Amino acid sequence: MGHAEQAQPSRLLCCSPCNWLPEASGVPYWHIDHGYFKRSEPEKFDGYYRITKNGLVLMGALPPALIPLRWQLLDIGLAPMRPPLGPVLICPPTATIAAHFGIKSMEWADHAIQEANHAGLETILRLKSSAEPAAEAIARAGGVVAYNSNLAVDALVQGVTASQVVGPVRHGSDRLSLCMWLA
Repeated sequence: MGHAEQAQPSRLLCCSPCNWLPEASGVPYWHIDHGYFKRSEPEKFDGYYRITKNGLVLMGALPPALIPLRWQLLDIGLAPMRPPLGPVLICPPTATIAAHFGIKSMEWADHAIQEANHAGLETILRLKSSAEPAAEAIARAGGVVAYNSNLAVDALVQGVTASQVVGPVRHGSDRLSLCMWLA
């Protein structure tokens, strides 16, 4: 009998904090996080989750034929793109995400606000801890600039121009293709 393949240890990692990511260690792991669409409310487990192996995002792991099917099953429509009227929401990363990427959250936000103001745009700083529901903030926004927030994905679905520094949402992205890929 040949050499038995040694089972690789695997770790189950969930949500936060992100500074434990073991990519460099080579140890296989599973990452469980809220899905981009119809995500579960904390502690309710009533929605969808994103589960990936050895990464934070599913990078080409699904067969292409399944991508539109998953989006179709979620039954989410894309709102028509709105004109960029209204303030731009500036969404800095949380302290945990900022620490993971080695940045200072409020310095990033200040820089983003300065850039937007230099372009003549009104801005509103929107922290994840904001009391205002995200849907209401998006409804009055002319655009969203986020470090890596799901709020940018939600904005695109609602027809608001959005961009992320870290993440899949880029200015000018094909919204339907992006949403199908994230589903």
